[in-house]
Amino acid sequence: MKQTLLFFLLFIGSALLAQNTKGTGTLHLSYDVNTPRQVVELKKEYTEVELCGLTPGETYALVGGYLSADDPCGFSIGANPDAYGQSFMFVADEACETVFFRNDCNKHIVAYLSFSCTSINSKKKKGDNPEQGITTSPFGGDLLTAIQENFIGGDCFDLENVMVVGNNNQIGTFANGTSAIGFETGLILTTGTIANAEGPNNSGAITANASNVNGDPDLGGLTSQSIRDVAIIEFDFYPTESVISFDFVFGSDEYCEWVNTAFNDVFGFFITDPAGNTTNLATVPVTGEAI
Repeated sequence: MKQTLLFFLLFIGSALLAQNTKGTGTLHLSYDVNTPRQVVELKKEYTEVELCGLTPGETYALVGGYLSADDPCGFSIGANPDAYGQSFMFVADEACETVFFRNDCNKHIVAYLSFSCTSINSKKKKGDNPEQGITTSPFGGDLLTAIQENFIGGDCFDLENVMVVGNNNQIGTFANGTSAIGFETGLILTTGTIANAEGPNNSGAITANASNVNGDPDLGGLTSQSIRDVAIIEFDFYPTESVISFDFVFGSDEYCEWVNTAFNDVFGFFITDPAGNTTNLATVPVTGEAI
C-alpha cells in the first residue's frame, strides 16, 4: 500500500511540473559558423539567453521557428523582457550578449533557432577585390528568344509552345552567377521577387508580394502541403541530338528559418516524353528524393 501511494504522489508531482511554465529560465548558446541552426528547449514562459562566441562589431540575426508542422509552437525574441518579435538583429558590443526568448505556447517546447552572422564587409581583408554578386533582369522581350539564349543554347533543338505562370517580378534572367552558383547566366524563378536574389541576405524575413497562383499538379505530387506563389516556365522542344543536359541550382532564402515546418519551399524540374510519362529531374543524388 505504501508503494502504491508513493507512485501516485510521484505521478501527480510530475504532471504538475510538466505544466508549470511560469517564471524565467536560463540558457547558454555559442555562435558557430558551421551550425547556423540550433535546437532550443524552453521550459519556462520566459528564458534569459546568454549568447557567446560573438565578435564585437559584427551583426548577428536570430530567427525562431517551430520544430514540426504537427506541433506549431514557437517562441519570440527580444532585447528585453518587454519587446519581442519573431526575428531579432543586433550588433555585438561584447563577446557575450544577453537576449530574451518568450515561449508562445503554455507548455514545454522544443524549437529551432537560426543564429547567423550577417556582416559581409567585415570578412574582407584589405586589398581584396570586391566580388560582384548575381544580377537579375525581368523578361523584357520575346520569351522564346530569352529561353533559347539563356536556357537551351546551341542549335540542337526546335522550341515552341512557351508558357509562363507567375508575376513579372518572379521570373527573369540572371548574370554573374559563377561565384555564387557555379554557372554564369541563365533563367531564374522565385516565389517572391528576383530582385531579392541579388542580396545581401541580411535578414531572416526577406519577402515580397508574389503571384496569386496556388496549386500545381506536378508540384503537388512532391508534397502534401498547400502550394502557393507558383512560378513556372513550360515549353515543348524537339531535340536533334540523342543526349541533352541542363544545369540548375535550387536555393532557399528562408531555409534556416522554416525548413521542416508548415512553410517549405518545393522545386521540380519535370520532363515529359512523347508517351506522356513525366519524370522529375530535380532529385538528390544517391537517394533520388525530390529536392
